[in-house]
Amino acid sequence: MKLNVISARVPAGAETYKPEMTRTAVDVMLASHPLLPLVEFHDIIGDAEYVENNQNITGGAGRVKGTDFSAANAARDYQAPALKIFGDAKTIDQAEQRRGKNMNDFAQRVLTSLSRNAGLNFANKLVHGATSTSMWDGIAVLCAASQKLALATNGAVIPLGNSDANRALQQAFFEALDTIIGYVTGGVSALLVNSKLHARITNVYREAFTYVVTDATVGVPVPRYNGIPFVPMGYDASGNENLPFTETQGTGGSASTTCSSIYAVSFAEADQLSVASNTGVNVYFGKSGEKYRINPEGDFVPTLFSTKAIAALTGIKLS
Repeated sequence: MKLNVISARVPAGAETYKPEMTRTAVDVMLASHPLLPLVEFHDIIGDAEYVENNQNITGGAGRVKGTDFSAANAARDYQAPALKIFGDAKTIDQAEQRRGKNMNDFAQRVLTSLSRNAGLNFANKLVHGATSTSMWDGIAVLCAASQKLALATNGAVIPLGNSDANRALQQAFFEALDTIIGYVTGGVSALLVNSKLHARITNVYREAFTYVVTDATVGVPVPRYNGIPFVPMGYDASGNENLPFTETQGTGGSASTTCSSIYAVSFAEADQLSVASNTGVNVYFGKSGEKYRINPEGDFVPTLFSTKAIAALTGIKLS
């Protein structure tokens, strides 16, 4: 299910929970980044869940009459992804009310800003999160080494221009991109790309992309490569580049540390890659002492049901 669906659920025992504000927060988050409308969420009860890797649930083998399938009693491989609390809070002094401000309108403006930045940071942490007491593992950590393909040993540039040499490098890139798409089972939901790299690729090979407006796109349509959303990852709320050119590929000296990756991801509810949550995003608004407090937050953890749900093309340079 999508973020707006799971966030429509009312949290238990929350006197300061505000459903209208929650709807506003979710709408702003979904509009803040083109990746968020594509992400699938699923239900979780408690602090963590017990998940079996889908690849251990084999299917399609032969057996001899009178015998069992060989995988029927095979050892199981489980994981227990734990929920983390994600959101933010802002206090508003009651003096603002005495000085003539409408507190509901003021709170809505604060909520919009909080939610927009939360959406940008959620997209960032969905890719670059690393497990800590307050954060989950993101796509970059969850992607298995066996699901990565280097564009070249020490990285390679996708060049501009139509010379034979440049066209050969461009074609080699698309051949590698098609290869990692093939690494992913269940169909690729999105290709996640650094925004500068996104601009380069969609301009040097514009004919490879289509622009379609669907329910899963917000604002400017996201280009599609062979029908797959080609998502520019942009920046987080602090202006830091998502999928920056700071990765090391190979051992080619300083030049090999200026690379980025493209991630191919398959999202599916409680399957492939899915984000576990209980009630999605909830907004709380109330008064404590001399201050009003507005607080959008929720419990989340990306859950990888199959290592084949994520693949990465590494070692990509701009220059």
